[in-house]
Amino acid sequence: MKSSLRKGSTSFEFQYESGCEDIHAILTSVEIEDKVLIVSTNLKPSSDNQRADLNMLFRHKESITDIVVREDQVRKNLVKFHNGNKGKFERQKLRVQFKESTIFAFDVKLRSVDENGVGFEVVV
Repeated sequence: MKSSLRKGSTSFEFQYESGCEDIHAILTSVEIEDKVLIVSTNLKPSSDNQRADLNMLFRHKESITDIVVREDQVRKNLVKFHNGNKGKFERQKLRVQFKESTIFAFDVKLRSVDENGVGFEVVV
């Protein structure tokens, strides 16, 4: 069963070897499927600059190393879900969608960024 982390807009920061792209996303949620904790979000660029960032992200998706969300509501809801479901999952995944299709699905390790954020370290 999906649990909403944030329905409204939040910013996802995609970090890779040669740069960083910051793109708005909506409908961020979490669920457990087949012993995998899956955080999902839908990218929704809010400007021409963010659409250009999204195109850059498409070109560099293989080199993404980390994704950061600096949103207290997402962090708090994710920690609550994570702690309430310990032992029910063995891995963690981040699924990123744009329009109607999944564009990225990363195996990740969750980590705290600061008091307001959460990081998804890409596991290779």
